[in-house]
Amino acid sequence: VCSSDLPEFSGDWWAHASDEKYLRCVMRFAKQLGRSSRLYRNSEVKSGSFLLSKAAGSRVYNHGGIVTVWPMVVHAIQPRVAEVNVLTDTLWANREITVFDLVKT
Repeated sequence: VCSSDLPEFSGDWWAHASDEKYLRCVMRFAKQLGRSSRLYRNSEVKSGSFLLSKAAGSRVYNHGGIVTVWPMVVHAIQPRVAEVNVLTDTLWANREITVFDLVKT
């Protein structure tokens, strides 16, 4: 897990997965700060924090983004990179989300 020799994944790999490979990889390099089934409207999530979320119907974390200024997050979504409000964006709102500090101590 988390090496340069990982195979390329299909776009729907998460729909068939039950092993938290993505989460384990992130946890090797980041400190988990919190987990919630709903994001806090008055959250003190800091700029530079990394978020992981689960798509609807997914058993595993499968999408990530970096907080710019809460609640705005930059993430890659085909065919572009976008900055969205995680409190209102359909990919993020009301999803299970875990917050990480990328500087693991």
